Amino acid sequence: MRSLILALAVAACGSSDKPAAPAPRDAAPLVVDQSVPVAKGDQYTPDQRAIHLDEPKLDLPKQELFKLLDAGTGARAPLTYSYANGTSAIAIETKLSSRHLDNGTWSPKLDMPPIRDGFALVSEGTKLVLRGLPGAITGTSTKEAEQYLQFWKALLQDRRASVDVDVRGQLGKISFLDDPTNKRSEPSRNELANRLLVTIVPVPAEPIGTGASWKVVTVLRQNQVSVKQTATYTLVERTPARWTIGIKIQRIGHEQSIVDPSLPKGATAELVALLRDYTGTVEVDPTRAMIAKGALSIESRFHIKITTPGQPPVEHMVEDTGTVAITTP
Repeated sequence: MRSLILALAVAACGSSDKPAAPAPRDAAPLVVDQSVPVAKGDQYTPDQRAIHLDEPKLDLPKQELFKLLDAGTGARAPLTYSYANGTSAIAIETKLSSRHLDNGTWSPKLDMPPIRDGFALVSEGTKLVLRGLPGAITGTSTKEAEQYLQFWKALLQDRRASVDVDVRGQLGKISFLDDPTNKRSEPSRNELANRLLVTIVPVPAEPIGTGASWKVVTVLRQNQVSVKQTATYTLVERTPARWTIGIKIQRIGHEQSIVDPSLPKGATAELVALLRDYTGTVEVDPTRAMIAKGALSIESRFHIKITTPGQPPVEHMVEDTGTVAITTP
């Protein structure tokens, strides 16, 4: 859930003119770009830096794979959503502990106060209209918690979006009611898709029984980078009113350029690696599109490199651990 890592890293770069210290042994290994020619002397000049072409424009999120791994045991029947028209809400509480590596030094682990946000929902068939609810911090606020909350306020709070979700829980078109073509809302659309791909459980078309498992692979854009999500679901128990489902989601972002207008002039940012895991068990009400109740543990690592002309590259890493609790008020 870390949303302002790049902004914080840019600020750190601007506030220090000291060369980066060597990373500690437990830091993630650097990925060396073999396409960059070796320069003479101690520093690269602008002409010697790698040239990155713009990535092709992709319509994300995009599902790459949906595969039934095991049909399970006992009586088998398809899981199918039957959405009830009407209004509802989902509350999401995030608790994180975080530390970061800047210029070779790890910060002490910081426990952020619980942060609460969520959505008001209006369902009509397979059309879902969401509104981002006001976010709030429980307990003593911190700078990091305030930054997280500002990100929510800027992108999703009080924004209304229309989302198509089919009877198998698969996402379709996402558009904002005040910007139907999404010309001004791409960051908000990416963040909404990011959250929906965790809080909506897609189900297979095949008949399944207890213990059935299935895998769904989706490419999405998380903040400024493209990542691949591999989600594995297991049917623990099923009743007419509730499905209990185990979730394991892993998101991986490989080395890529990060485009951000807040970078200093001439500076470049590269993602070295991104890893985020969600694990837990949830309850799904088949009359609702989003998870009704549950908790997911989070483990997240984010590693970027910022290069400013005339200065050595600076490495920044952030490590988050915590939980996301989902309830229906």
